[in-house]
Amino acid sequence: MHPTRLTAALAALALTAGLAGTLAGSATAATAAAGGPSQPVPPGHGRSLALAAADRAADSGLDGLRHGTDEELVRTAVTPWAGGLYYAAYQRTYKGLPVAGGGDAVVLSDSAGTVRHVAAAPRRP
Repeated sequence: MHPTRLTAALAALALTAGLAGTLAGSATAATAAAGGPSQPVPPGHGRSLALAAADRAADSGLDGLRHGTDEELVRTAVTPWAGGLYYAAYQRTYKGLPVAGGGDAVVLSDSAGTVRHVAAAPRRP
Protein backbone atom coordinates (compact mmCIF):
# COMPACT_ATOMS: atom_id res chain seq x y z
CA MET A 1 0.00 0.00 0.00
CA HIS A 2 1.30 3.43 -0.89
CA PRO A 3 2.25 5.37 2.30
CA THR A 4 -0.08 8.25 1.41
CA ARG A 5 -3.04 5.90 0.95
CA LEU A 6 -2.23 4.10 4.19
CA THR A 7 -2.06 7.42 6.05
CA ALA A 8 -5.38 8.51 4.55
CA ALA A 9 -6.99 5.18 5.44
CA LEU A 10 -5.74 5.35 9.03
CA ALA A 11 -6.90 8.97 9.35
CA ALA A 12 -10.36 7.94 8.14
CA LEU A 13 -10.40 5.10 10.66
CA ALA A 14 -9.35 7.45 13.46
CA LEU A 15 -12.22 9.78 12.57
CA THR A 16 -14.62 6.83 12.46
CA ALA A 17 -13.31 5.62 15.83
CA GLY A 18 -13.86 9.03 17.40
CA LEU A 19 -17.43 9.15 16.13
CA ALA A 20 -18.11 5.54 17.16
CA GLY A 21 -16.67 6.19 20.63
CA THR A 22 -18.88 9.22 21.04
CA LEU A 23 -21.96 7.30 19.92
CA ALA A 24 -21.10 4.31 22.12
CA GLY A 25 -20.62 6.61 25.13
CA SER A 26 -23.99 8.24 24.51
CA ALA A 27 -25.70 4.86 24.23
CA THR A 28 -24.09 3.66 27.46
CA ALA A 29 -25.12 6.83 29.29
CA ALA A 30 -28.67 6.49 27.96
CA THR A 31 -28.89 2.86 29.12
CA ALA A 32 -27.60 3.78 32.59
CA ALA A 33 -30.01 6.73 32.83
CA ALA A 34 -32.90 4.45 31.88
CA GLY A 35 -32.00 2.16 34.77
CA GLY A 36 -30.67 -0.55 32.47
CA PRO A 37 -28.34 -3.18 33.83
CA SER A 38 -24.65 -2.43 33.77
CA GLN A 39 -22.65 -5.63 33.58
CA PRO A 40 -18.89 -5.34 33.84
CA VAL A 41 -16.89 -7.05 31.12
CA PRO A 42 -14.11 -9.33 32.40
CA PRO A 43 -10.61 -7.96 31.68
CA GLY A 44 -9.46 -8.99 28.22
CA HIS A 45 -12.86 -10.38 27.23
CA GLY A 46 -13.82 -7.30 25.19
CA ARG A 47 -10.49 -7.46 23.33
CA SER A 48 -11.06 -11.14 22.58
CA LEU A 49 -14.56 -10.44 21.22
CA ALA A 50 -13.30 -7.54 19.09
CA LEU A 51 -10.46 -9.56 17.59
CA ALA A 52 -12.64 -12.60 16.97
CA ALA A 53 -15.09 -10.37 15.05
CA ALA A 54 -12.26 -8.78 13.05
CA ASP A 55 -10.78 -12.19 12.20
CA ARG A 56 -14.19 -13.51 11.10
CA ALA A 57 -14.60 -10.47 8.84
CA ALA A 58 -11.14 -11.01 7.34
CA ASP A 59 -11.85 -14.70 6.75
CA SER A 60 -15.28 -14.05 5.26
CA GLY A 61 -14.12 -11.63 2.58
CA LEU A 62 -16.41 -8.84 3.80
CA ASP A 63 -16.39 -5.73 1.55
CA GLY A 64 -12.82 -4.82 0.55
CA LEU A 65 -11.49 -7.93 2.27
CA ARG A 66 -12.37 -10.24 -0.63
CA HIS A 67 -9.68 -12.74 -1.49
CA GLY A 68 -9.12 -15.78 -3.67
CA THR A 69 -8.74 -19.40 -2.63
CA ASP A 70 -4.93 -19.20 -2.33
CA GLU A 71 -5.02 -15.86 -0.52
CA GLU A 72 -5.35 -15.23 3.17
CA LEU A 73 -5.40 -12.16 5.41
CA VAL A 74 -3.03 -12.58 8.35
CA ARG A 75 -3.40 -10.31 11.38
CA THR A 76 -0.14 -8.44 11.95
CA ALA A 77 -1.02 -5.84 14.61
CA VAL A 78 -3.69 -4.77 17.08
CA THR A 79 -4.14 -1.21 18.29
CA PRO A 80 -6.54 -0.52 21.18
CA TRP A 81 -8.54 2.69 20.90
CA ALA A 82 -10.87 4.70 23.11
CA GLY A 83 -14.31 3.40 23.98
CA GLY A 84 -13.48 -0.30 23.67
CA LEU A 85 -12.55 -0.08 19.98
CA TYR A 86 -9.72 -2.04 18.40
CA TYR A 87 -7.94 -1.72 15.07
CA ALA A 88 -6.71 -5.02 13.65
CA ALA A 89 -4.23 -4.73 10.77
CA TYR A 90 -3.95 -7.52 8.20
CA GLN A 91 -1.40 -8.45 5.52
CA ARG A 92 -2.58 -10.30 2.43
CA THR A 93 -0.66 -13.49 1.63
CA TYR A 94 -0.72 -15.69 -1.44
CA LYS A 95 0.10 -19.35 -0.79
CA GLY A 96 1.68 -18.25 2.48
CA LEU A 97 3.87 -15.51 0.97
CA PRO A 98 3.26 -11.82 1.74
CA VAL A 99 1.75 -9.82 -1.11
CA ALA A 100 3.66 -6.62 -1.89
CA GLY A 101 1.95 -3.61 -3.40
CA GLY A 102 -1.62 -3.97 -2.21
CA GLY A 103 -4.04 -6.04 -0.25
CA ASP A 104 -3.37 -4.77 3.27
CA ALA A 105 -6.46 -4.14 5.37
CA VAL A 106 -7.62 -2.73 8.71
CA VAL A 107 -10.76 -3.80 10.57
CA LEU A 108 -12.24 -1.63 13.32
CA SER A 109 -14.28 -3.64 15.82
CA ASP A 110 -15.62 -3.04 19.31
CA SER A 111 -15.47 -4.89 22.60
CA ALA A 112 -19.00 -6.23 22.02
CA GLY A 113 -17.74 -8.17 18.98
CA THR A 114 -19.21 -5.90 16.29
CA VAL A 115 -17.29 -4.89 13.17
CA ARG A 116 -17.63 -1.11 12.84
CA HIS A 117 -15.56 -0.37 9.73
CA VAL A 118 -13.35 -2.03 7.14
CA ALA A 119 -10.64 -0.33 5.09
CA ALA A 120 -8.60 -2.20 2.51
CA ALA A 121 -5.95 -1.22 0.00
CA PRO A 122 -7.06 -1.52 -3.60
CA ARG A 123 -6.05 -4.84 -5.10
CA ARG A 124 -3.85 -4.89 -8.13
CA PRO A 125 -4.65 -7.41 -10.89
